[in-house]
Amino acid sequence: MTDHNYYNKSFYTAIQNDSRKSAEVIVPIILELISCSRVIDVGCGNGTWLKVFQECGVEEIFGIDGSYAKNSLVISQQEFMAYDLKNRLSIGKKYDLSLSLEVAEHLPANCAESFVDSLTSLSSVVLFSAAIPYQGGENHVNEQWQEYWAEKFHQRNYLVVDYIRPKIWGNPQVAYWYRQNMLLFVDKNYLDKNHLLQEKIKDYVKTDFSLLSIVHPILFLVQIGAVEELDENLNLFRLGIPTWEDISFLKKKSIQRYEPTGQAPADISPQGAGNEPKEIQNQSGTEITCVLKFRRVSQTISWIQKQIRKIKTH
Repeated sequence: MTDHNYYNKSFYTAIQNDSRKSAEVIVPIILELISCSRVIDVGCGNGTWLKVFQECGVEEIFGIDGSYAKNSLVISQQEFMAYDLKNRLSIGKKYDLSLSLEVAEHLPANCAESFVDSLTSLSSVVLFSAAIPYQGGENHVNEQWQEYWAEKFHQRNYLVVDYIRPKIWGNPQVAYWYRQNMLLFVDKNYLDKNHLLQEKIKDYVKTDFSLLSIVHPILFLVQIGAVEELDENLNLFRLGIPTWEDISFLKKKSIQRYEPTGQAPADISPQGAGNEPKEIQNQSGTEITCVLKFRRVSQTISWIQKQIRKIKTH
């Protein structure tokens, strides 16, 4: 299947709503931190993030992506260039900010070095986000932990600044993949000359890259099968960080169809060993699995709480 088949109009329509809502939260945070009049987005898709930057007062925007994005743009054609991102990019111009959000995982691993070269050649400040292993998605061919990318930027003398994630980690308007993956990379030489920015980010510069690699609780719950990513129940988890009460509510909601009291059955074994209450014994395997999934959730709460503490102290 070609890139054109993957990244068609329906692909961008599916992600536009999450991108737009997320950008409306994150762009003001960026502009409060960095003075930007020119922003470039490498892997801009239909240009949603650039559009929000423009609406927030950025004078010059420019997006780069494959030719397949041209028919879905929300920015003008003059603000867009079609380019194969598998190749190193050089346009002979510097911007106040370059961004690449959930793009790098779509490129083969042998393109990673040249892709980071492209981003750093465009700006001294890079806003970056890329899918972690087993995050899942369309045509993800190089999912890597955050420390993988941090090391590549570090080799180019860029500092890792974990400024954004603590401010959006529990924000219901931001898609969980941005909450989980978004980092700033700043050229050390540039930062040495910019004392105001230096003061703003001094508590967020990270030197231990292993602590960057974290999993958002929502992704964890999706991946263990506690909730379906496209299930209506996931809307509850977009309220922020899933709490014990949130998950208990879902569990009771699921089990109420079997027991009027809404109490969890005393024992349900995955093997269906005959210990299930009468109301459940006659249900289909799919329905039993549904209840089992919600029982497994209660065993993950302590893990989730540890993740929350980790991001708050990180």
